[in-house]
Amino acid sequence: MSRWQTGMRRAWQRVREEWRAIGHLTFHTPALGVPSADYDAYWCDRLAEGPGELNGFQLFRAEWSAARVAPGARVVDVGCGDGGILARMRELKSIVPLGADVSPFVLAFLEERGIEAVRLDLQSPGMASLPPADHILFFEVLEHLPNPEEVLRDALGRARKSVFFSVPNSGYFPYRLRMLRGRFPMQWRVHPGEHLRFWTLTDMRWWLRALGVEERSELVAYRGIPVLNRLWPGLFGMGLLCEVRVAGNVSATNPPTSSSSDAEAA
Repeated sequence: MSRWQTGMRRAWQRVREEWRAIGHLTFHTPALGVPSADYDAYWCDRLAEGPGELNGFQLFRAEWSAARVAPGARVVDVGCGDGGILARMRELKSIVPLGADVSPFVLAFLEERGIEAVRLDLQSPGMASLPPADHILFFEVLEHLPNPEEVLRDALGRARKSVFFSVPNSGYFPYRLRMLRGRFPMQWRVHPGEHLRFWTLTDMRWWLRALGVEERSELVAYRGIPVLNRLWPGLFGMGLLCEVRVAGNVSATNPPTSSSSDAEAA
């Protein structure tokens, strides 16, 4: 099989996966579960078999972020889980990784993986326990917090160069289809209270502008429907990914800007 055929086969497989996910997001509503307060038990079970492979979303976040940091940079991942994104960024840019999490099982697992770890509870005021770093990551974290503005401002005061974060795009078209069916966008697995904040691409631009950081931010919509997510990112991009640079600093590198950051939101 030629490289072209292999590439087309992978592209077709990706499209099929995305369309299956679209059907799930549009029509499926899981059974209402009981929200678990035992975060330690969750990670104890999940890490019992070792680190899992990065999914497409995690891989994109890791590689997009790595393209924007300098080799050897110190990077903190808040709510890092098994440390997979840090490990991938270390492979790509030889970063100095630091994982921050509240679970002692996660912290012990990171140490075994050769990643320095520190305990951090975002439910407590401030991030005093967070050591200095060039970059701070909040991937799929801010939407779970009642005060993401405060957390982002605090992180920008601690990072030397920039803060990266990702959230779901609530303007993704399957969520809009759910609204037409009289159902709220389904972004939860066990209980609807998992996410406290929601953003579309347009909302995110407004939010960054309201916080006074839009001019030093790079924002992209990613994954979702290939090609269409570049033409109409607000409608066909499933996630939002952003880098906010610290005032007075510029990006360590100058990667090509994704077309989805320049296109108008749908």
